[in-house]
Amino acid sequence: MYIVEIEAGVWLAPWSGDPGRTVVRDSAKRFRLASSAFKALSKACEYRNFDNAKVIPVPSHNKASAPCVHEWESGMFSYVCKKCGLIDDA
Repeated sequence: MYIVEIEAGVWLAPWSGDPGRTVVRDSAKRFRLASSAFKALSKACEYRNFDNAKVIPVPSHNKASAPCVHEWESGMFSYVCKKCGLIDDA
């Protein structure tokens, strides 16, 4: 899972806005794949410029007790786990 920090301590949120945002990290919108998080960040930048924004991997709430048994699929420049979204660019 991934979340997007658009400014220091400010996260993309799952509600509407320009873009929707929250200062509560646990309320941040979660993305299954990094590519989805980057796409959401790109969309947010249509409203304003977020020079220091970053996509951050976070553990999934429902997978915290059991590690992921990765199922890899080939991306453009890396491999991505279909289950947890982990990126392996080795």
